[in-house]
Amino acid sequence: MNYILVGNQSIFLEKRMNEIIDSLVTDRDDFNVSFLDVDSLGIDDIVTELNTYPFGSENKVVILKNPYFMMDRKVKNDLNNDTSLLINYLKNPVSFSTLIIIINPKMDERKEIVKNIKKLMKVENIEGPDKKQATEYIRKMFVSANVKIDNDALQEFISRVPDDYTLIANEIKKLKSYSDRLTKEDIINLTPAKLEENVFELTDGIIANNKNKALKVFKDLRMNNVDPVTMISLVAGQLRFMYQVCYLKDEGYGAQTIASKLGVHPYRVEISLRKAYNYNPNQLLKSLTDLADLDISIKSGLVDKDNGFELFILKLGVNYD
Repeated sequence: MNYILVGNQSIFLEKRMNEIIDSLVTDRDDFNVSFLDVDSLGIDDIVTELNTYPFGSENKVVILKNPYFMMDRKVKNDLNNDTSLLINYLKNPVSFSTLIIIINPKMDERKEIVKNIKKLMKVENIEGPDKKQATEYIRKMFVSANVKIDNDALQEFISRVPDDYTLIANEIKKLKSYSDRLTKEDIINLTPAKLEENVFELTDGIIANNKNKALKVFKDLRMNNVDPVTMISLVAGQLRFMYQVCYLKDEGYGAQTIASKLGVHPYRVEISLRKAYNYNPNQLLKSLTDLADLDISIKSGLVDKDNGFELFILKLGVNYD
């Protein structure tokens, strides 16, 4: 069985991915679980990896995250991008390899490759808890982390964090390092108020190439102990959302329809549409790519997270055409 996992919450996509891997592979290593960088590989390289026997294991798993050929984005390379190679493989896949394709947030349903590949792989839509379930789910996240939290503190926490469960998990981890028993006062002192609004301001500064504004908001967030890696994730989410709004607007859709398609409140779409004339799609995509590169460099230990983010801001406005 080969899988396509689709959703907009990384933590749940990775949870399902790990469930599949654990059901197939006993001891994980680089020989039986491969994460491939789709942007730097040709389709033929992916198929070759799938056809390569695992070492020391009966099964192997190959993971592709956000492949450009299934999403509304492009990459420039001189590699073999013939998607028919992958389709032909999936029509007669080897028994020892399982392919997992992770899509966040959505596939480009207009593409022929998407229409064909969905017929050959199992598609799973991975959703997080809805708004009614969110409070109890977040409470369980604190319980799992062995942290006790008062009811009023939990409500205060929920009002301060964005709707991103990966970031919520990181925030709980930070709070646990302070105390394993949290009160409302602790949350007020430790979790930045209106974090999402501050990120809106940071994102606006980035889009407008307003380096002074972006640097000021960045430093304010750092004063409130918001990690640059968290900022990267939040800003990237905003940029991705703005790009989707701009694209759907250009396709002729109104605010209500866009909100329905993206699964968000119409007011959020209306705010983005008011500012849409400031958005350059190439600029949005360039910033997303730069943030992804920065995230990898920070997590690989190649770049200091503070210096890296400040340098990203200082380079704003370069080569967006």
